[in-house]
Amino acid sequence: MPRPRIGLVVPRAGSQVPAEVSAMYPEIAFVAEGVGVTALTPEGYEAAWQNIVPTAARLAAQGVGAVMVMGASLTFHRGLAAHDALLDAVRQATGLPVGSMNSASMAGLRELGIERVAVCTAYSDEVNQCLSRFLGDAGFTVSALQGLGLERFDAPRETGAEDLVALARRVVEAAPADVQGLLLSCGGLKTLELTPRLEDLLGLPVVSSTPAAARGAAHLLGIGHALTGRGRLLGRALIDSA
Repeated sequence: MPRPRIGLVVPRAGSQVPAEVSAMYPEIAFVAEGVGVTALTPEGYEAAWQNIVPTAARLAAQGVGAVMVMGASLTFHRGLAAHDALLDAVRQATGLPVGSMNSASMAGLRELGIERVAVCTAYSDEVNQCLSRFLGDAGFTVSALQGLGLERFDAPRETGAEDLVALARRVVEAAPADVQGLLLSCGGLKTLELTPRLEDLLGLPVVSSTPAAARGAAHLLGIGHALTGRGRLLGRALIDSA
């Protein structure tokens, strides 16, 4: 039987599927098309924002069964209302099940019972402020938030694991004792292999952008088997999965 197909609207120009996504679900054929984010700044997102809906429509025309809009800061920087309106517009343009990296990450936080969250990001203070408002409007309490201050588009994927571990330690130490979990925000950060280590070190569940988005994309088509050894969220199966 042919593999199920999911369209990914990705931030960078081109059609490369993120390696972590393919590693998680080799049974799914992911098809990617980029919208051309130029920098991790509000200015760098704006032209790309206008490309999201037409890009999703082109993916739908290729016969995908669902669309996932990747790029965390791309879709949270305008706020929660704009994010939700964008997803509605993508649904209308494609007629398909639709999600975003942010909707999947927030669903993961809720699934793990996390309301009070410490947040690590790749971003500058300006973009971090956008994320803090976004999460607050969605009903989460941001207990602490720190970023790496990166603005160059490719800089997050060049960040080493030890830098992320150090950042995670700092932000959890800065959070109140009642913090319930950690969010790693930025699709460019490499976190699939790191998540179980962070959970062991910090004693908290961890939700990270790209793994959460890949999981959310699979769930749009009812694919939801547990991925063992990948942390608490990915270790949970979709209840309605066959």
